[in-house]
Amino acid sequence: MWMRPDKSGAIVTERDVDGIKYWDVSECGETLKSEVLSWLVMYTIDHQSNLQYRINSGAFKIGQQDFLET
Repeated sequence: MWMRPDKSGAIVTERDVDGIKYWDVSECGETLKSEVLSWLVMYTIDHQSNLQYRINSGAFKIGQQDFLET
């Protein structure tokens, strides 16, 4: 519930490109909150999953090597 865009300031979309699944996170009307980004990064690391996020027009990736190379 706390990850709703109106509460978190982020839109989180699950994507699958060429069989590589990842969460795509975009700011929603305000700068991405540090606690939201921290939670997403920790979840990604703990679950060995993939994350792409954008802050201030920059795109960043965390995850498995095949995802990072896309």
